[in-house]
Amino acid sequence: TARHEIARAIFLASAQTSEQFPSPLRLESQLREREIERHLMAEDSCPDVVVRTSGETRLSDFLLWQSAFAHVVFLPVLWPEFNVVHFLSVLLSYQRAYQGIARARAVYRANFGVVLEEHRSLSRKQDVLEVVQYN
Repeated sequence: TARHEIARAIFLASAQTSEQFPSPLRLESQLREREIERHLMAEDSCPDVVVRTSGETRLSDFLLWQSAFAHVVFLPVLWPEFNVVHFLSVLLSYQRAYQGIARARAVYRANFGVVLEEHRSLSRKQDVLEVVQYN
């Protein structure tokens, strides 16, 4: 489960601290998001869109950390009936929500001083440049 994955990542990241029993404040200052992300099982998986079929409106403990800035779409169809029309509606929904998602990422980065994981693809690097130019 994602909760287990996050707990395991925090444990592994905290095990690398120099003290055997660090205080919570010292541990918090030593643990940064990137350190925790390095220990996640799906380290480089930060989806732009998460689609949940079957009409359920919950993530079911799936990629909780990684989908923090993902556009989440809940569809009332079952997976076998998911077709190109549904896919295009998801893409259009993401396109409409993209500016808000990009703003949220930029605000998070500005408030917490965290550089979000930049994906290696050219399109993702261009998206990051657009966010920087937007602000």
